[in-house]
Amino acid sequence: MKKCGLNPTQLEDTAAQHAIWQQLCHQGVQRLEEDQSGGGEAETANLESERRETTPASSGQRGMRRQ
Repeated sequence: MKKCGLNPTQLEDTAAQHAIWQQLCHQGVQRLEEDQSGGGEAETANLESERRETTPASSGQRGMRRQ
């Protein structure tokens, strides 16, 4: 929703104004498609970096059960 420019706290008010809602949705989809086709590499790199930072270090005990 944030990438589409939709404010979650104002969804009902925005949706009640059909023309504005339609325009926001259309623009949001266009932005997402552009991001996926062109700028996706940078976003993928950011996501991979975040994943590495939040993944706990391996303790070298894979496959072993704790009793």
